[in-house]
Amino acid sequence: MSGALQAIAHLEPQTTNDTFIERFNRIYRTEILVFYLFRTLNEASEIKYLFISALY
Repeated sequence: MSGALQAIAHLEPQTTNDTFIERFNRIYRTEILVFYLFRTLNEASEIKYLFISALY
């Protein structure tokens, strides 16, 4: 199993985890998906990378 799949497999279903995931999903939708009109998949991938890099 790859590292990402292992991380998902070990994510415990707690309300705090759900809260963080849902908050990230909401912010990602409102800040990225609604704001940008992507012309290519590479452009979408680059903007996603920049967004996630800014979070950490």
